[in-house]
Amino acid sequence: KAREWVRQGATIIGGSCLRYMEETQAFLARPAAERGEILSVFASTPAANDPFNYSIHGVEMAQGLLGPGAASVRYLGRNGDVELFEILYRNGVPLLLQRMTPFYGQGLTVTTTNGLHHLKPGPNIYVPLIDRLQEFFSGTTAALAPFESLAESVLVMLAMKKARECDRRVYLDELTLQDGGYDGKTFAVGYRLSKIAAAKK
Repeated sequence: KAREWVRQGATIIGGSCLRYMEETQAFLARPAAERGEILSVFASTPAANDPFNYSIHGVEMAQGLLGPGAASVRYLGRNGDVELFEILYRNGVPLLLQRMTPFYGQGLTVTTTNGLHHLKPGPNIYVPLIDRLQEFFSGTTAALAPFESLAESVLVMLAMKKARECDRRVYLDELTLQDGGYDGKTFAVGYRLSKIAAAKK
């Protein structure tokens, strides 16, 4: 339905602030010869009260580095509070996504031909997104991710859900409407209650 709206001329914006984090943008701004060719990426993200909904922040964080191009997802298993997924990109780069309950931190570890690079969001985590939104609404730039890139993050999450349920590699292009989706209302209620409970401790 959203794709249909876009084809009809609608503008749909969204995404996580982690897609635009300063540390990733600084890494990408370095000369290619200095940062090296990306060989693999490890992303760590919280699952909060709802792993299916909340851990999209980790996918968005990785998309800010790798861009679109995810092809398939494989569930690797669970150890205590940690679950691991392999997301394979069409260019051959594997993304290992770790989601955790409770929250132990978030960030990216990038392996390139020049070594390891650790990208962890700093205190200004929301500033780059807010700046881009201001520019977008003032008409000075189109620095927000295009709809198809945002949609791919959602498809990755749906593939993660299906891979976890059926225990096999799931390709994004095999997903259908019958594979289910988000329950935003349930997530919002649960997230609010978890924040209230945390504030009382």
